[in-house]
Amino acid sequence: MKRVLLFIGPLLSLLGSLGFFMFGNALVGVFEVLTFRMEDPSLPSTLAEFHWAVVSASALVMGLVILSAAFVIRDSGRSISWIGRMMYVGAGLLLMIGAVFLIWSTMHAKSSFVEIATSSVSPTIESVREMIQSVDPIMTVGSALLGLSTLVLVVAGLVGFQTNSSNEDVRRGSLSNVFAMVSILIGGILLLLILSLRLNGNEIETLITESSVIFKPADLGMILTGIVNKSLLVFGGLAMMGGVQVLNGLLVSSARTEPKL
Repeated sequence: MKRVLLFIGPLLSLLGSLGFFMFGNALVGVFEVLTFRMEDPSLPSTLAEFHWAVVSASALVMGLVILSAAFVIRDSGRSISWIGRMMYVGAGLLLMIGAVFLIWSTMHAKSSFVEIATSSVSPTIESVREMIQSVDPIMTVGSALLGLSTLVLVVAGLVGFQTNSSNEDVRRGSLSNVFAMVSILIGGILLLLILSLRLNGNEIETLITESSVIFKPADLGMILTGIVNKSLLVFGGLAMMGGVQVLNGLLVSSARTEPKL
């Protein structure tokens, strides 16, 4: 069961990270709704991309939660090899660094949005697009690092474990299970935040498409601010999961025998 979860979890995270690499920029690109009907009366395509970004983020987090669960129900007859340990530690570090890039880009977008919102003139298409394009490269790098992290996790789940057990392994394993449970708790909170992001996307779509709905620009601005703040919390949570994963990789039972293939 453990080996199955060690493969399914990272694979789900890998698929989620690939989707996030393709659509993750929509978490900032959704600000294009500020220019709705200024140039093109059709519904901004970023709303559809936003939904895919949310789905991808959900898959990424769920995969990491499954991986953490695999550590909790770990088979006492299997232990991690030295190479597997380094893979899990490296993947955790990549996850942390990728999350930092995403936090950095999102904070920059938030700062630019505040400047636009507090300006005495109405936002122009050029100013909004400039804000979005300024953070695209940083978000792309962060998303790529998330993908690389999950790819390492897939490889680690396939080749990183071998048969071995000892009393010291059990003690180390018990402590690693505590960190795994913390990671599962963080993942659960992140899934709730991601669900809230999805609801925010639905609210924006309702505001700008339903002719019967009358709203003030401040209403839209409040929703967009909520999206930015929740995105920051999600990325911060991913960084924490990466840190916990590093600790788990260091503390999980280490093999002392030759691999049994």
